[in-house]
Amino acid sequence: IEEAGDWHFDNITGLGAVTLTGTNKTIYSITGNTFGNLTISGSYALDDTPPTASLTATGELAVSGSLDMTGNALSEGGNWTADQWTKITNFGDVTLTGSGKQIAGADGTFANLRVNGTYTNNLTGILTVGTALTGSGTLTQGSNATLNLGGTATISGLNAAASGNTVNYNK
Repeated sequence: IEEAGDWHFDNITGLGAVTLTGTNKTIYSITGNTFGNLTISGSYALDDTPPTASLTATGELAVSGSLDMTGNALSEGGNWTADQWTKITNFGDVTLTGSGKQIAGADGTFANLRVNGTYTNNLTGILTVGTALTGSGTLTQGSNATLNLGGTATISGLNAAASGNTVNYNK
């Protein structure tokens, strides 16, 4: 599915690949919608006031345009690349659900990060989780990776066995 205009839909699941290409467009009523691979090459903002919507991509989320989450939650089943931090703004809680996936690129900051899958921190810079690192999955520190935790850490698994990695905890 490719769309260049505003999106108006609710509680749609099982969508395969979706590409959004519009400029300065809005996604309305996104709660309950699940995408396979979601590509945003245009500029979109979620409109859900107050922020209670969520965006779920079970495959890869690729944002080469821009996406303003307006404080809403994001769930990602694919790899998370650091350029997403410059393309996706104002996101609320982020949940990573993929298996054998990675967080890659330069620096990245989350307020709340839930890992319910298995992800490896392969950032060349610093991964910062300011408020809470939670989830039923495992976050593995890659070689020479740095993780800064500023709040609570109740994640089921945190593997910091790789050489040269650093975990800084400041509560």
